[in-house]
Amino acid sequence: MDTQKSLTIVNQDAPSYLERLGSAANSAAARNVLADYRARKAQETLRRQAADIQLFETYLAQAGLVVSDMVSDLEAWSGVTWGLVEGFNRWSLQQGYSIGSINVRLATVKVYCELASKHGSLDQASYSLVRTVKGYRAAEGRNVDDKRDQTRRPEGKKAEPVSISLEQARRLKQQPATKKGRRDALLMCLLLDHGLRVGEVSDLNVSDINLDTGSLVFYRHKVDLIQAHTLTADTWIAARAYLE
Repeated sequence: MDTQKSLTIVNQDAPSYLERLGSAANSAAARNVLADYRARKAQETLRRQAADIQLFETYLAQAGLVVSDMVSDLEAWSGVTWGLVEGFNRWSLQQGYSIGSINVRLATVKVYCELASKHGSLDQASYSLVRTVKGYRAAEGRNVDDKRDQTRRPEGKKAEPVSISLEQARRLKQQPATKKGRRDALLMCLLLDHGLRVGEVSDLNVSDINLDTGSLVFYRHKVDLIQAHTLTADTWIAARAYLE
């Protein structure tokens, strides 16, 4: 009889013990969710995401919403709604950002909303609706860009291209050894050596440039194709200096 009582007590107590254990585990995981995520990502990815989130903060500030550091403080995401995220898409279009950049930044915002939901800062209902916000597919992006081009250039393209000499191109690619200078040097190489358009450059991700193989992969809007180029010597040097 004593054995039976003992078993009964253990069986009754087991669910509450597991619940307490699970709750404690969830709390510990929630506290470390951002640190764990950042530990898994490359520094280049984290830098890009930080820039994405800072732009999101700029959008919120222009909307009259004061936020703290959303890059390192998940509590700052507590008031984010799907309407704000959808509005960020529209605002980015109005600012003239490329479709590729808009999609990448939307993905970053949604990742941090997921982290905030695991942390407990963003409620599950709000996060579920944020997940429904969509970026632009390739065909949709072309339609949007076509309409934006009509708005931006009502007088049409220039009749003649602007020509620069080889010496002018060389000087444009020679930039100071600063963070901005290294970036500008790579931009000039992509524009001048490889003939990329501004929208194609702004769509590039770090992973599109492979220093090991000396190759560049990018999406050519005009012909709707993904193209690959072999990096010129100047572009390879500029890319290495900037990316490293």
